[in-house]
Amino acid sequence: MRNVRWLWIVVGGFVAEVVGFLVLMGIRLLHGYGPLELKPLSAIGDFAFLAELFLVMALFGWWVGRRARGLVVLNGLLVGVAAVVIYEIAASRSPVPVPHDFSYFLAHAVKVAGAAAGGIFAARRSSSTAPGMA
Repeated sequence: MRNVRWLWIVVGGFVAEVVGFLVLMGIRLLHGYGPLELKPLSAIGDFAFLAELFLVMALFGWWVGRRARGLVVLNGLLVGVAAVVIYEIAASRSPVPVPHDFSYFLAHAVKVAGAAAGGIFAARRSSSTAPGMA
């Protein structure tokens, strides 16, 4: 597992979680809620949250995967897994219980899929710019 960049995966997952949370707070403000209120979003707000979550995870999956020597897609995917684990650790320490409904599991799946998509994009970019491919 020499080609897996563990430190960068954890850093990427953590920063992606923070950025995703900040954007979620912005979406909540656009809905007229306080940034930390627990009221549910509208259907459009839920879609916007999942779309931004996918894009943020793809960005950080690409960021980690683009410098990997090998296993580029795996490095990207592991950013999403690290983000899920970091979220679970933070949520387990929260005084407010987190409901485990369909949208909860969907958000975790979107995190992993977005980060994997970022890894795929990084793999395609690295293979198209590899020496001797011209």
